[in-house]
Amino acid sequence: NDGSLTATDTCGLRCSADLTATFPLAGSERTFVLDAELGHMENFSRPCGSFADGAGGDAVVVCEDGELSLVEACDDPCEDSMSVTILVGENQQQVSPTSTIQTETEQSQDCSALVNGYSGSVVLKCLSGALSVASVGCYPASCGPSMKKTLELRGETVESSPPDDVLHGGFYRVQCTTVNELYSGSVAITCLYGELFEDLTNCNLRCPAGRTVDVEAGDGEVKTATTSSWLDHGAQTTISCTTFDARSGGTFTIGCEHGDLLLNSSACIMLPCTSPVQVELTGGGTGYLAPPAGGAASGESWSVTCESVNNA
Repeated sequence: NDGSLTATDTCGLRCSADLTATFPLAGSERTFVLDAELGHMENFSRPCGSFADGAGGDAVVVCEDGELSLVEACDDPCEDSMSVTILVGENQQQVSPTSTIQTETEQSQDCSALVNGYSGSVVLKCLSGALSVASVGCYPASCGPSMKKTLELRGETVESSPPDDVLHGGFYRVQCTTVNELYSGSVAITCLYGELFEDLTNCNLRCPAGRTVDVEAGDGEVKTATTSSWLDHGAQTTISCTTFDARSGGTFTIGCEHGDLLLNSSACIMLPCTSPVQVELTGGGTGYLAPPAGGAASGESWSVTCESVNNA
């Protein structure tokens, strides 16, 4: 100093290779063993992961006058025995690491593995041995096209899959006839927490072709009407009364209720007489009796003068 030499005391005992230093880590005492001689005031480091899985940082020891001491400790990991509480929907759930989490790192877990009927993920975070929740992204699971639901109607079964992803609380419909041709209406299939539930209450029996119903024709006689095609529950069809007799007019309506064919309304009448009637005359020959203007109703009679039939 200022051109002169000064003595600085840096001498000290060295640390032999068999010296050790102990320190706590991950709930246990760990031992740092020198594998080589260390000089006075020299330090030596070793990765903390060599002492405990998931431990972060480096353990650093220093030699001071023949004594070994720890000057920089390790960061504790978060063991799989630890847990935190999360809230999924209205349910509290304990979550533990699936494996040791290193400090200052995160671990993601599927919600489906934690709570039935949920999708998404939960992210856990470890900081110096303290486990916390970084984020919770759990939501009710949807139902995808790969799922199958067995539908059954009167002994007939069929498997149904959603045409696209159906969100929780959503639904899609399948025609009842695809399950059993005897039924009309539609099946509502709802997705709830990743499961499919069917509602068959809207499926009702149809009326097949060939069913019959009694109808009073225009002449008062009871006729039998036969359906030529299937009729869905709640549907009806209107048929001309000429089906029974060309002299009949009007229509009648039949409907289907839970597989039974019913006569909903009937208005069959006999058509009025509009054509002249040929008659045999007493003196020989024939004549024609013309009905009144507009025709004569069924059962109605009318009279005309003989002169109007034949002037003779």
